Amino acid sequence: MLSIVHACIKFHHYIFGKHVTIYNDHKPLEDIYKKPLLSTPMRIQRMRLRLQWYDITVKYRKGKDMELPDTLSRAQLADSVPEAAGLECVSMLNFVSLMTLTKTKHTQKLYYDSKRANKHRSALQPGDEVRMAPHPGSRKWMPGIVVQPHCAPRSYIVESRGVMFRRNSQHLRTSTAVANQPRHMVCDEPWHETSRPPTVREQQPPPEPHHSSHEVAPCPPRTRPGEPYTTRHGRLVKPPDRLNL
Repeated sequence: MLSIVHACIKFHHYIFGKHVTIYNDHKPLEDIYKKPLLSTPMRIQRMRLRLQWYDITVKYRKGKDMELPDTLSRAQLADSVPEAAGLECVSMLNFVSLMTLTKTKHTQKLYYDSKRANKHRSALQPGDEVRMAPHPGSRKWMPGIVVQPHCAPRSYIVESRGVMFRRNSQHLRTSTAVANQPRHMVCDEPWHETSRPPTVREQQPPPEPHHSSHEVAPCPPRTRPGEPYTTRHGRLVKPPDRLNL
């Protein structure tokens, strides 16, 4: 795999944007390249991530059948050419982030399908008792009866209190005839009927204001300042003696 990465990077200007078939004498590479990315070892994943720029197909061929590569691999070079340091120390390329992202996507899809996806609803038939979703500003579900299917997808014509409505199946809930009866309906049983006329409560005149039997005694006249006086309860009040200079 490392030889494939090295060859693709070296001949980038010749193979980029074209479909290339690569022959290798290592048989497991053909099967490894056909596997999903996450099912291969981490080291192989890092190399395959670098090969995502290229449209390549890996095939197996015996070493004795590849004369030119076999000859070049055995020939000695006149001088030493430094290899690319990046091939020896391949960066991880956020492998942990890739695994976390893949797991997060699967979790999001699971919750989306279980909570927000369209749920299977059985088709309604004419005459079925249903309840319609409340109108804007109301919290009461209105009873109704399905009249016929509508031409719109998953929609029905519903009659409620003499008025025809078009509603989608997501705004309808199945109900029963007993549950759709209003609670204030008078029962037809004989023991609930009464023959007595309704009684009218007589209006009573408002009560007259209550007057006390005893009158409040008038306050005694006030005396001149400086003289003792008697209160209405019989207490004698004397003014204080002041020093007059």
